[in-house]
Amino acid sequence: MDYFALLELEREPFSNSPDPAFFYESAHHVTCLQQLELAIHLRRGLNVVMGRVGTGKTTLSRELVRRLDGQSDVRVHLVLDPSFASAEEFLVAIEKMVLGDNQPGISRWQRKERIKKQLFAAGVEESTLSVLLIDEGQKLSLDCLEIVRELLNYETNTGKLLQVVIFAQEEFGQTLQQMENFQDRINFLYHLGPMSFREMRAMIRFRLQQSAQPGVRRLPSFTFPALWLTYRMTRGYPRKVIHICHRILLALIIQGKTRITWDMVRVAGSSVQGGRSRAGSRRTSWKSALAMSVLIMAGIWVGHAQGLLPVDIWARFMASDVPEQADGIAGTASHNGSAGNSTAADAMLTATSNSKFGAVPPQDEDAVFRNNVFPSPFLGVIRVRSGDVMYRFVRGIYTPSSLADLQDRLQVVVGHNPGLKNRPGRLLVGTKVVFPTPDPVPDPFGRGRYWVMLDNAGELESMYRLHEQDSEYTCLVVHWNRENGYSFSLMHAQGFLNEESASRVVRSYPSGRYKEPVVIDRNTWANDVFFTPLPGPNDNPVQTVRFSTESNTTRHIETARISG
Repeated sequence: MDYFALLELEREPFSNSPDPAFFYESAHHVTCLQQLELAIHLRRGLNVVMGRVGTGKTTLSRELVRRLDGQSDVRVHLVLDPSFASAEEFLVAIEKMVLGDNQPGISRWQRKERIKKQLFAAGVEESTLSVLLIDEGQKLSLDCLEIVRELLNYETNTGKLLQVVIFAQEEFGQTLQQMENFQDRINFLYHLGPMSFREMRAMIRFRLQQSAQPGVRRLPSFTFPALWLTYRMTRGYPRKVIHICHRILLALIIQGKTRITWDMVRVAGSSVQGGRSRAGSRRTSWKSALAMSVLIMAGIWVGHAQGLLPVDIWARFMASDVPEQADGIAGTASHNGSAGNSTAADAMLTATSNSKFGAVPPQDEDAVFRNNVFPSPFLGVIRVRSGDVMYRFVRGIYTPSSLADLQDRLQVVVGHNPGLKNRPGRLLVGTKVVFPTPDPVPDPFGRGRYWVMLDNAGELESMYRLHEQDSEYTCLVVHWNRENGYSFSLMHAQGFLNEESASRVVRSYPSGRYKEPVVIDRNTWANDVFFTPLPGPNDNPVQTVRFSTESNTTRHIETARISG
C-alpha cells in the first residue's frame, strides 16, 4: 500500500535521498550553481564548495551533474566517497573514469601520462569538457589532494584540461591550510549556509507540490506557528527540515489529518532529535506566532564617530533605485507623506492594523502559511527629537551584529519611510519614523541562562528613549506573544550563567532609576517570538559594570563588581 496516497501524494516528498527533482533553488544554492557552471565552462580548474552537515552539498552536486549531463560537450565523472587507502588507489580510480579502463603494472608517472593524453584528446581534439566532481571532499588525504593538484597542471594556453569541483564539510578548510600550493589554485570557493525562514517555507511547499497527485488542490498545510517552530528546531538546515517533515507526514497519515500544528511539530522534532528538544520541550501551543514582513530596499549607510552622514555618500545612495512601494502599504503613503509630517507613518500603521491576516480563501496558494493572526509588520513609531540620528535608531532598536547588518537594516527602515528618501541623513524634528518588524531570531537565548530586566512597556518610543539614556549598559529586546502583543524590554546589556550573578546586578542598580529590575530566566518568555536577541554572557568571570544616574545638573557614575 502506498501510504502517501492517503495524503494525495504520488511519492515521498521528504525523502533523504539527494533527488535532483526535489532540488529547491534557494538564493545560496542558485548563486553557487551559476558560479560553478560559469567556472567550468571557462575552464578555470579548481572549485570548492564547503558547508556544515545538512546544508545541501550532496543534493547540489547531483543537480550540477544533472545540468552538465544534458550538455553533449561535457563529460562528468563523479566520486561519491574519496576515502581511498592510498594516493595510488585514487589515481587508478581516476584513470578508470577518464579512460574507461586501467592498465596494471605501470608506474605512477606512466599512469598520469595516460590520463594527460586522454584529457588532451578530449579537450583539444574533441572540444569536450572533462569534469571531476568529488563529494565528501573532507575525506581526501593530503596525498590524494597532491594528485588532484598535479592533474590541474595539465592545461593549454587557454584553460585547464580537467575541471574539478570538491564538495566538502567545513573541516576541509583546515586541510586546505596545510597545502598552500593547493589552496592557491582554487578559482571559486563558496560556503553554503542554512536557509532563511522564508526559504525554508518555500522549500516545504515546493516539495509538497512536486509530490502531489495531478489536479490536487489541498495539500498538507502548516499553521504559521508550526512553520516557525520547524525553523526554530532546524535552524534552516535542509536535512533537518526534511527529517522533521518526514516524521510529521507519518503522524498525519496515522491520525488521518491534513493540517500540521505546533504540537505535531514539537512531537516530531523531539522524535527526530532523540529526546527533549530545547525549543519543542517548552510548554507552548498555538499561541506563539510570528510576522515575516521585512522588505528589501536599496540604499547604503556610512557614518563616523559623531553620527553624521556625509553628503557624498547619500548622493550615491540617491543614485540607486529605491522602490516606491513596500508591499502596498508604504507605496500608498509615499505619494502623500513628507519628511515634515506624520501622514506616511500614520497611513502605514492604519493600513496594517485594518488588514485581515486570517481571512485567506482556501484556493489561495499561500493559505497554507497565512492561517493565523501574527504580529503587525511594524514595531511602532518614534517622533524625531533634536540630535536624533538614523543609525542610532537602528542600532538601538535592532541591535545589529555587524556593520554590514547595520547597513542592511538601515536600508529597510529608509525604504519604509518614503518621506526620508531625499534626506535620510537629515531628520527633521517632529518627523515620525516607522520601524518595520525584522525577521524573528531563531535562538534568542544563546548561551545565557539568566538576565536582568530593568523596565518593560508595550510601545516602542518610551523604551527606546529610556535605553538612549544609558545605551552603553542597556539594550532593548523586542518580543511578542498573542496574548500581550509586542513587548519592548529594557535589559541589562549582559546575560549570566548563574542566578546569583544576575541578582547581584539587580541589587547594584540605584533605587528609582528604573521601574523594578528583576531577574528572568529562559522560562519567563518561553512562549514568545523574539525579534532581537537577548544579551549573551561575558566569558570574563569578573568585570566592572557602570550605571549612569542623572540629577538636574550633574551626572554620576556608580561602579559595581560582579562575577560572571
